[in-house]
Amino acid sequence: VVGFVGSIGPHKGLDTLLAVAARLRARYPDLCVAVLGAAHAGSARSGDLADGVARLGLERTVRLLGYRANAAALCAGFDVQVVPSVAEPFGLVVLEAMAQGVPVVATDAGGIPEIIRDGREGYLVPVGDDEILAARVASLLDDADLRSAMGARGRARVAARYTRERMLDRIEAVYRAVLDAAGGRRSRPLA
Repeated sequence: VVGFVGSIGPHKGLDTLLAVAARLRARYPDLCVAVLGAAHAGSARSGDLADGVARLGLERTVRLLGYRANAAALCAGFDVQVVPSVAEPFGLVVLEAMAQGVPVVATDAGGIPEIIRDGREGYLVPVGDDEILAARVASLLDDADLRSAMGARGRARVAARYTRERMLDRIEAVYRAVLDAAGGRRSRPLA
């Protein structure tokens, strides 16, 4: 199972994901590409995605599952999570997959390279390059030990760097630095 979690829109690179599914379906006849997410209200993007699935004959491979409130937990059932975004400011879905021990193959867009170290927790690929993306996904589908190792490293990286407590500590440190630089003295602690 190859999974995608996110909103349905042009910046998410779903055309690339469909091209990857088309490349991989002959090699993996039981491949399931699970797409969890929905278009924003008033958008025709979900229909566009369904049209792309039909045009490429991927109805047996790609499952459009819509919005799921428990998507982060559901990604634990993926063998690989794909994030083919054209633009991605941070990539919370990357962290959610890594926290579940799922290796991620993602584009090197936006803030994603700050999260994934290429070849360690997953792979980074150029935006829009379905050939390289498909090859990286295939390498993980073919090697359960590699998936497991990358998944374990991803889980450890999230636990070490991206916990809520660590985020709050870092935000507090920024506030303290700003106050100290301004010469302000606090009458009570920030916390």
